[in-house]
Amino acid sequence: MGGPSEWEQPIAGGDPQHGQVRVKVGASNVRTPCRPAGRRLAMVALTGMFVLSVRPQPLQAEQDAGVDPATAEWIEQLGAAEFQRRDEAMRRLVCLGPAALPALRAAAASKPFEAATRARRVTEWIEALLFTGVEVELSFSREHIRWDEPVDLHIRMTNRSAFAAGVPFAPGGEDRSGPDSASEDVRRLGMILDASDYLRVTDPAGEEVDLRVDDISGEAAAERVVDARIGGGPTTRLAPGESLSIRVDAVNKGWARYAFLDRGVYQVDFLYQPPWPDDPLFEPLRTAEAWVVRGRRAALTVSEAAPPAVSRSGRQALLQLQRGDGDWIARLICTDDLPLWVNANFGNGLPFATCRWVATFGPDRYYVPASAAPVSLKDFSVERLRRVAPGETIEMARIPDKDLRVAIAAQGGDVEAASWTLHADYLNLLDRSWQERNEPLLSKQIGVPDVLRKPLPQRMLILNLVSLTVETSKTSNPGIPRP
Repeated sequence: MGGPSEWEQPIAGGDPQHGQVRVKVGASNVRTPCRPAGRRLAMVALTGMFVLSVRPQPLQAEQDAGVDPATAEWIEQLGAAEFQRRDEAMRRLVCLGPAALPALRAAAASKPFEAATRARRVTEWIEALLFTGVEVELSFSREHIRWDEPVDLHIRMTNRSAFAAGVPFAPGGEDRSGPDSASEDVRRLGMILDASDYLRVTDPAGEEVDLRVDDISGEAAAERVVDARIGGGPTTRLAPGESLSIRVDAVNKGWARYAFLDRGVYQVDFLYQPPWPDDPLFEPLRTAEAWVVRGRRAALTVSEAAPPAVSRSGRQALLQLQRGDGDWIARLICTDDLPLWVNANFGNGLPFATCRWVATFGPDRYYVPASAAPVSLKDFSVERLRRVAPGETIEMARIPDKDLRVAIAAQGGDVEAASWTLHADYLNLLDRSWQERNEPLLSKQIGVPDVLRKPLPQRMLILNLVSLTVETSKTSNPGIPRP
């Protein structure tokens, strides 16, 4: 058999206004579409990787039926004697994309077992592709913001091919699901979960910004949105020439968000990479970035940075222990990028939070509660559910040094020891999830405050916080922080 013969593959859905490019394949030229800006569809790079050693002979019947000759050639090779040719035929047909589907479906129904099985597999892979022939553009609703100002992200998708293309967004993506804030939060959550799989955000230093996701326990509507995405999420079919615009409202706010905290320019890129199976057959497809789609980048300038206390790593809060004017003071700092609600109702057991002083003498520990007075459910107060803004510090507890020493001594602690250590800790488990689990009890029990019968605020701080340890002694010194 001789070397490779010349053959030519026409554009799959090509459009003269998008230009064409010829790629050398052995002695052949393969014509594939490219974008005006010089970006090529992944099949350009892919078809340049594989060189035929033998030209397969197309079936005349397929040509007579209107099947493209190159497609018919590769369909025939699905049943070749050598498995290398069968594998290459599968890869080549994947390169052809939606244009090959009619011939593949016909082959799956009429070819011998080996060829039919491979045709069905290729059909499934092509049908699972997203954004085939789709041009994606990103833009922000504003070019400049402060770190705490909301900004919308727009995603516009236009099908530039001659075949329908799937995009993983619900039709009418800009429609709102309802006027109330809860439904708006849920709609925003669904939109950003749909988009985030394909977005890469980098900060002014070029570091990637992770998607921050809050706990949605107890939020039934939000949980349904997440469950729907786990099951596959929405898909819309774009007809040739059709466009779909998606607006992700307040992409830097809500249950899931990208935080733009530092001053400078943030870049957002769009990237779709087909989830090829983990099989050596697909390694050339991954290497060649077959059917990879990159969108037009969007840039956002942050003119004013978040306070230094706001964590860049996603930490929600810190607890500090300080000494001042003869008192020990526990302060909580909101280090999150959004406001938190802090339960400052202290007592024993839920719905109360726990805040206490912890004194350590060698192997022995003594605990002094921040609220020594006994409390009951009727003492739970909405005023002690405190909203704390990003970077804000609030006082959680205070105790005179002499009172602390008396309480420790009453438990057997040797406050006259040469040195001992002190730290504070805080624990809250009250949130909407707890309300949901205990709703039958709360609705029937007498004396339950109204604040516990109504939905609690979103973003309740559910954490066990421990301050740094401070060294102290029998004298009333200011204390020395110790990590």
